[in-house]
Amino acid sequence: DRKLTIPITLIVSFGEEKEIVFRDELLSLKNKFLKPIFILTSKDGRIDEEKLKEYVKDVKNSIYYTSGPLVFTQAMEKLLKSMKVPKKNIIAEDFPGY
Repeated sequence: DRKLTIPITLIVSFGEEKEIVFRDELLSLKNKFLKPIFILTSKDGRIDEEKLKEYVKDVKNSIYYTSGPLVFTQAMEKLLKSMKVPKKNIIAEDFPGY
């Protein structure tokens, strides 16, 4: 609505393609500022430092919002901290059930 020009890379992770929720909706939002990336752990493995560096241009200065089961958000926070991302740039929300 606000026509923001901040680039957003949305990385979502699911076990298999059939588990992806809101896939069509997320793809319909794709434009020059929003780029959805789907990681399938059964095929691609888990989100790791290599994948983040592949998809995120400025790893250390980007803002990260993680949402998912507590185990996932904790793992992402640990990964980001190991990559020297400042704590102020990491926002985590526990979203159980996925």
